[in-house]
Formats: sequence, C-alpha cells, structure tokens
Amino acid sequence: FVSEGPSVYDALVAHRRESDPATEAWYLPDALGTTLGLTGGAGLLTDTFLYDAFGNALDRTGTTPTPYQYVGAYGYFTEPLPNLMLLWHRWYDAAAGRFVSRDPIGMRLWDDADSSVYVYGSQIPTGLTDATGTLPIAAIWDEFVAWTKDVGLVISGALAGLVLGEIWGEYLKHLAHECEKSAKAGMAAFDKAAERAWRYARPPYRNVRRCKDECFNIFAAHLKLRACIEGCESGGRDPRRKRL
Repeated sequence: FVSEGPSVYDALVAHRRESDPATEAWYLPDALGTTLGLTGGAGLLTDTFLYDAFGNALDRTGTTPTPYQYVGAYGYFTEPLPNLMLLWHRWYDAAAGRFVSRDPIGMRLWDDADSSVYVYGSQIPTGLTDATGTLPIAAIWDEFVAWTKDVGLVISGALAGLVLGEIWGEYLKHLAHECEKSAKAGMAAFDKAAERAWRYARPPYRNVRRCKDECFNIFAAHLKLRACIEGCESGGRDPRRKRL
C-alpha cells in the first residue's frame, strides 16, 4: 500500500493521498507491471492507460493523479515532464527509448560502443524491466553470448562446459565487485543527503516533523525515503547503525 506524502513506501497495490485520505486508487497492472487501469474504493473503474512498447503514453481516460504508470508496479516513477521516468539510479526517456545517463556500474562488458551503457532493457521492452536503472540479468546473458561468438569460441562437450564455467565465474566476480562499488557510492550519497534532514531531529532543534519534511523534499518517492524517516524518528541517528 502506498500513501503519498512523507510516509513509508512499500509494495504497490493502491495509493491514498494524505490530502484526501477518503479517496483510494487501486492498481490494475499487466504481466509486465504496467498500470492499465485504476479503480476506486468501491471497485469501479475510474481510469485507463495505454502505452507503446517503450512506455510512451498513447491514451488515457480519467484524472486520478498517479506517478506509477508504465511498469509502475516495480517502482517506475513517471515525472510531470513528458516521457521522463525515474528508475531508482537513472532517468529513463521513453521518447528516446534510452536512459539519459550512463549505467552507474559501467556495464559495457565487451561491447566498445558507448551507446551500450544507455540502452534500456536490451531493446526488449515488452519482456524485460529495469527497476534499478542498472542492467537486466537477461541483458547480461545476451552480451555474454555475443562475446563468445565474436571471439570465435568453438568448444564442445565437457571441455566447453569447463571453459565457459571459468569465464562466467570470472565475469560474475567482476560484476559483484562493480556492484559493491556502486552500493558503497550510493550509501555515501545517501548519508550526505540524509544528514541535511537528520540535523533537525537533533539538539538544538529536536523537530521530528521538520526532519520528516526535509526527508520528503530530498528523497520524494525514492526507496531511501523510509530509511531517512526512520532516522528522524530515532533522534537523528542512522537507523542502519543499531545501538548495542
């Protein structure tokens, strides 16, 4: 259930605006997670949505405000700007069918084309999603297969399994290392941003409400919002560092 405002964001089933708590909107997603319709609390259809494969809005009925539209079930956050969506780490431009910035973990792999770090969903938008803004698992496999063809890797039987297993194992080590670097960088950025809010929960302010408002202003619908608010409720202390 989602509540819009300085609150906690969990699994997407429905939302209720704090400015109008009596009004609820329940989501009707397709298999990809894209919102096709909304119903009210009584179960009556209030809104319908239609998109192309890359998420460009083609048609809509109803006026219920919601940012969770194209692949909204997995947190794709549609901005008021045309065709722009926040996919956790990166912005996605549906009109271009590409991300507007490079992959944060630099996953070009063996492809030297700079464009590969901007590609969305391996150009398979009807079958792949990328809620983190990094690289879908299926895309990793596609690039691995392409690389084996490029270098002319032709081995059969048990030897093929052994060699490919070694190569894949080394690649997974590389991926784990890059993901760890990205996670550390993300946590450092969160610490710096959250400190701007948490200082209001500490002396001399001790203003938890102001702290939560700052969290919402900084993180909006970002998944880090919950951790920021928990820090406010614990007196401006990082909730990840439990006191013994």
